[in-house]
Amino acid sequence: MKRILLVEDDLSLINGLSFAIKKQGYELDIAHTRSETDDLWQDGKYSLVILDVTLPDGSGFDICKMIRQASKVPIMFLTAMDEETDIIMGLDMGGDDYITTLEKLREIEEELAADKHDGIKTDVKGLTVNDCFNLWKELKRGIKDSTFQNYVYMYEMFVMPTFGKKRVVQVVKSDVKRFYNNLADDKHLKISTIDGIHNVLHQVFQVAVDDNYIRGNPTDRMLKELKVAHGHEVEKRKALSLVQEELFLNYIRTTPKYQHWYPIFYIMAHTGMRVGEITGLRWRDVDFEQGFISVNHTLVYYNHRDDFGTYFSINTPKTDAGKRDIPIIEGVREAFEMERQYQADCGIVSKARIDGYDDFIFVVAFFC
Repeated sequence: MKRILLVEDDLSLINGLSFAIKKQGYELDIAHTRSETDDLWQDGKYSLVILDVTLPDGSGFDICKMIRQASKVPIMFLTAMDEETDIIMGLDMGGDDYITTLEKLREIEEELAADKHDGIKTDVKGLTVNDCFNLWKELKRGIKDSTFQNYVYMYEMFVMPTFGKKRVVQVVKSDVKRFYNNLADDKHLKISTIDGIHNVLHQVFQVAVDDNYIRGNPTDRMLKELKVAHGHEVEKRKALSLVQEELFLNYIRTTPKYQHWYPIFYIMAHTGMRVGEITGLRWRDVDFEQGFISVNHTLVYYNHRDDFGTYFSINTPKTDAGKRDIPIIEGVREAFEMERQYQADCGIVSKARIDGYDDFIFVVAFFC
């Protein structure tokens, strides 16, 4: 059963609160002084702490400060003083809310009842968005490491220092909308960049929903509204026409400064291979006798967020369905032979070994 700690020295208030709290099925511990609170307090023991501001031997602010050094348990201040300075001081100390009127107390009682009915956990109301992000980061599986590290980078760069400090249970849709608008209007981020931030933030809040910290995901449909508000339209990519492709390939083939690039661009244009696929291509992946190219991995360069920082890695498909064989047409065969001859004439040898892969075809050597 969930337990609440009430720190209050007014007997009439204690009686009223005890009745309201116990009616909702919670157990209650009562401390009348700061010293009694010190004897009762244990991190993880309580789902909620209710503090009186003025006590015979101290202040509720001091107790809040002490608790916040080790715990994120929800804290509410109980006081008849409703001056703004008192409220701000309590919230700055780490309090979550203020109870200044009987109506407010009834609201809290109704919230406790609703949370209990819906299965919402009340002992995690001090959890921040950053706390949920750390949980998401620990549990996330099923994506490539480069994609995962990009998610982490986007979150830590744009969310963690500001929005990430908010309490999860206090975030509403207007907070998300305001945050996204700030990224677009004040930080001048492109909608595509905010899309990436939204992608990870939505997953983070979904962790909170799935674990019954909150009822709904406040980021739902927020990106769509932002795109509409900013008149965002995805720019359609246009492929080169056959005439443009011929002009481009002919230019690099006949221009001495760029001739060494001709084989790789010709092969890309006539196989449809992606950049990571062709830069990671090895001679052993090209079967000249059978006439096909085996595409079974990609070469990626990204910040691994470890002691070594940014470096190359190999990504492989998770299933055989992600692999494919590409037929070698005559022009592609000639381009491979041209590259092989160029490297032989220049004494170029691939010496790199990345995650057990070596013998790469296209290596960095511009002139010979």
